[in-house]
Amino acid sequence: MTLFDSIGQFYIFLWAVSFGSITGIIYELCAFLRRLFKFKLFINIVFDSVFCAAVIFLFIIYFTHVCDFNLRWYLFLGIFLGFSLERISLGNYIAKFCDLVYNAVKRIKVKRKKQNDKGGV
Repeated sequence: MTLFDSIGQFYIFLWAVSFGSITGIIYELCAFLRRLFKFKLFINIVFDSVFCAAVIFLFIIYFTHVCDFNLRWYLFLGIFLGFSLERISLGNYIAKFCDLVYNAVKRIKVKRKKQNDKGGV
């Protein structure tokens, strides 16, 4: 490989940005699941571990298939950029959607609790 061999680096960088975005979406889903189980440390640790394991798994697949495990600084920059862009743009919409789902689940739980309290008396 020569010093100035840059064929395909731009596309590899774009794949890194998309990988970072996918990582951000997975983070949003894990944050949503953590929110469903508030104040339960064990559950939070499990979801954080699942997120880390998924990211490591995807990281290995990405670096093996896309760039033959040649680690370059621009790949990490692309991943960071993709994750940041997802959090700034798409992450807001995903968070709003997760809030809607969370509030709907919460209302259903409250209704069921009221029905059980009325039926049990």
